[in-house]
Amino acid sequence: MWPNPFLLQVIHAAGKIGDDFTMRQHPFEFAEYKQKQSTPIPSGIRPPHPLDLKHAPVEGWKIFTQSWNNYAIITDMASRDNNYQKAMFLHCIGTAALKVFNTFSLPDDAQLEDIIKKFEAYILGETNETFERYKFNKRNQGEHESIYQFVTALKTLAATCNFCDFMKDSLLRDRLVTGVFSGDTRKRLLEQRKLTLSAAVDICRALEASKSQLKEMEPSVSQATESLNKVAFKVKGSRPEKSSFTKSTCKFCGGDHSFVKSKCPAYGRNCGNCGGRDHFAKVCKTKGPRTKRKTDNKVRNIEAESSTDSDSDSTSNWVKNVGIVPNSIKCKMLVKGKPLAFLID
Repeated sequence: MWPNPFLLQVIHAAGKIGDDFTMRQHPFEFAEYKQKQSTPIPSGIRPPHPLDLKHAPVEGWKIFTQSWNNYAIITDMASRDNNYQKAMFLHCIGTAALKVFNTFSLPDDAQLEDIIKKFEAYILGETNETFERYKFNKRNQGEHESIYQFVTALKTLAATCNFCDFMKDSLLRDRLVTGVFSGDTRKRLLEQRKLTLSAAVDICRALEASKSQLKEMEPSVSQATESLNKVAFKVKGSRPEKSSFTKSTCKFCGGDHSFVKSKCPAYGRNCGNCGGRDHFAKVCKTKGPRTKRKTDNKVRNIEAESSTDSDSDSTSNWVKNVGIVPNSIKCKMLVKGKPLAFLID
């Protein structure tokens, strides 16, 4: 298991002997080599963040290896010996990943590339390709998510889906078209006959930028409309309209009820004072009766008048006047063999 302290001491001692021999045989090359070995790491260059194996280990591993490669280039890691490179790599990778490394079966003289391959097999080997593609195909753009953020998220998900290079761009394009939030943007994309991924991204960004620019150009119009609405609301609120359902004294029946004719008891009734319709005698404005009543039990006439309520389809008959008709003209008619007297109107 590497690192072995005793083995390191042996290597260090052997290195000293080798350095002495090399210095005597090739002094100039040895001086250049030692200068590279003693080259300090540039100040201000931070090492990569430790590898996070708990949350999204696949994505975390790819970010870490990318950061490590950049760090190795900046610090000229290739000029260092293998032990130094391995020690620096295991130092940067973090405690959790170091515990995983201790479970690997590696020879003591393993190269840094061997360690990296072991980590790749450990992390990427646990990836479920079907589930990764499910997450990719389910990903849609959020309402407040920019096109740049959406495309970056799609590419990150695609990296773990094991898409072939030939189909990767077309699959990203299709997911972009189907997952974009704006329906107008999707319509514009579908209008393109030979749409590529780069063209789709350009169209989405252009429409997103134009929408943002229009918002900045039209604030005064919206503010003016809002102010106008506020003024109209204040004017309307200062002069409240009287509701038709407010209770008040009715001029037709004299009672208190909502101003709806169906609620008025005088609606459809005859006045006892003037004989008029739809009001009671106590509120009648006529000074005297229009017709005099006479009590006579001989002949009575009932004048019926149909009234149609404008608020309903039903028709009802109301008695207009009951009284004696003087000098009436009558005729007799046989009804089922019996003579009956009929009043001629």
